[in-house]
Amino acid sequence: MWFGLGYESSTRTDHYLGYNNYTRDSYNFEFRWSPGRRFDVKAKGYYRIYDYPNAFAFHNPAAGVKTLETADGSLTSNYRMTPRLSLVGEVRYRGAASTDTRIAYDRYFYSIGVMWRQ
Repeated sequence: MWFGLGYESSTRTDHYLGYNNYTRDSYNFEFRWSPGRRFDVKAKGYYRIYDYPNAFAFHNPAAGVKTLETADGSLTSNYRMTPRLSLVGEVRYRGAASTDTRIAYDRYFYSIGVMWRQ
């Protein structure tokens, strides 16, 4: 079993009037578990908060300051039926919340498949 946490802070400077300058705080995690020789589970995700000090939603000062929060997560499981053949399932989520509705969305992805390794 393995578990990890992370934090990152970054700054972007827009060299054209500084309108899209931002600072971003990012939090992430990763978890891996192999309860047996044939089965693996992996979960990972992140959460990011963007601060735009000079930008407005819809480029309109009356709409308020532009904000953005994003989240991404996935859960993957792998069952090895033979040394080369595995059954793999995955669920992913990606979402963004913002005062600018043009960039606000939620997405879900589901997958199940068979994987052959050489």
